[in-house]
Amino acid sequence: MDIVQTLGCSPDTDFCPTLLVGRNIKNFSPVTPPPLPGQTLLNLPANGTTVESPPTLSWQHVSGAQDYRAQVSWDSSFSTENASVLDFAQITGNRLDIAKLVSLIGFDGLQINRRYYWRVAAINYAGQGPWSETRTLDYGDIDMVFKAGFE
Repeated sequence: MDIVQTLGCSPDTDFCPTLLVGRNIKNFSPVTPPPLPGQTLLNLPANGTTVESPPTLSWQHVSGAQDYRAQVSWDSSFSTENASVLDFAQITGNRLDIAKLVSLIGFDGLQINRRYYWRVAAINYAGQGPWSETRTLDYGDIDMVFKAGFE
């Protein structure tokens, strides 16, 4: 009689180590990692929305995703060179409540009267899937800022 025991999968490897004890191991096949998750579809806020308070970002669940990564930036290229990217990782649900972050940890990363860009990617043991489309949201009365600059 053969004993096969999976020792546990690691997100950093392409296989699950397996302990095989016995005589008949010729039919053994390694565990194949899952495919990368698909692209995340965003729900709310809609593209171009103006919000008066820190928003809740939401998206559709991606099949096979274990968690999500969300980025919010005032730079549409999400460049980290000027520290403009807020990078939230290991989000286990399909929403990110920025107002809750403000109250729980004193996070104050959004500046009023500024346009922000946001995107989300699903993650599983195989790695990170493609980024969602990029959406914009205006935090505060951004039109007032533009008007004030031209008067």
